[in-house]
Amino acid sequence: MTIVDPKDPRVRIAVLVGALKLEVAGMKRRGRSVYAIVKDEFGLRGNKRRVLEQLQEIKERLNEPYPPKAEK
Repeated sequence: MTIVDPKDPRVRIAVLVGALKLEVAGMKRRGRSVYAIVKDEFGLRGNKRRVLEQLQEIKERLNEPYPPKAEK
């Protein structure tokens, strides 16, 4: 069992990526679209597919480890 901190921004981005994939595939939701939410929160521009690509790039960059510290 994996315990995940719900306040971790990577969790929110992962959920948004999944929801936006469904929206791109044609699924609808009531209220505000995930596309609009992502564009507002991250300042992304473009159509749904392009915004999804940009959000996936952000997700990948967050999962990369920090560069190692330079040794003296």
